[in-house]
Amino acid sequence: MLKKTLLLLSLLVLIVGCGTQTKQINEKPITPNKAKVLLDYLGNRNLVKVASYNIAGFNICKGEDGFSLDAQAAVLNKMKPDIICFQEVIKDALGQGLYYPNEDRVAKMAELLGFKHTMYSKVPDDDSRWPPLHMRFGLSIISRWPLTDTAIYKFRHLTDDDPGYPRLLLTAVVHPDNGLPKFRIATVHLMHNGPTGGGQNDRVIMANFIKKQFKNDTMPMIMGGDYNSKGLSEEMRILLIDGGWSNATPDFGIDKILYRLPEDWKVTEAKIISSSASDHDPIQATFKYTEPK
Repeated sequence: MLKKTLLLLSLLVLIVGCGTQTKQINEKPITPNKAKVLLDYLGNRNLVKVASYNIAGFNICKGEDGFSLDAQAAVLNKMKPDIICFQEVIKDALGQGLYYPNEDRVAKMAELLGFKHTMYSKVPDDDSRWPPLHMRFGLSIISRWPLTDTAIYKFRHLTDDDPGYPRLLLTAVVHPDNGLPKFRIATVHLMHNGPTGGGQNDRVIMANFIKKQFKNDTMPMIMGGDYNSKGLSEEMRILLIDGGWSNATPDFGIDKILYRLPEDWKVTEAKIISSSASDHDPIQATFKYTEPK
């Protein structure tokens, strides 16, 4: 009887000891939020997701077609980009009949995305031809990571074949904190085709400028934009064949993400999201960098 009692007591001590040990191990578990941040960081190490989005800025300012920054930011937040190249941005509309004239829409979009680093410029004001100043689109870059060495290239009306908008090219150097080396990001909006079919001459001039400007640039570079061009047009031939660029989004129409990257960078994914928040759909490409061994 005594042996049985001692055996039962030994088992009880063992069980209690195991229970106490288990409690101590789980006493300070990683919270779900901290665990998610850690997993997101590890999962995105050496990756960058670059989106490009023409947000039809004038329509937003007029409050037409259901376009809004909130709707556009909601789409982008589903895509989870690290950097967005925007076209047709009107930062602070000044003109009769436009809504929200005192709202900084670049800062508002950055706030909606949870990003702090922005760059913006509008097209030249010193061109007296159409369109009126309050309708002149600009470009912006909004980034998760710091932007330095920013540059703005302004193209006034380059030819007389179409009275379209003056155009821009913005560039900046991105400084990631996830294992990627620094790289150059750019956003561009090439001339559209006017009512008489003009515009291509301007696109060719801009394509030649981009080719020459970055011909000897050894820094990795990604350029999102509305190129207003499909297929292997003359301007795309200048960039893709003569200029050494590649297209990460070959099936997405006039919106494209081009890149000039060394062999240790690879495109791992490209996607387009159908949305009614603009007259363009946002596109995105994911790039992966492999660290040298």
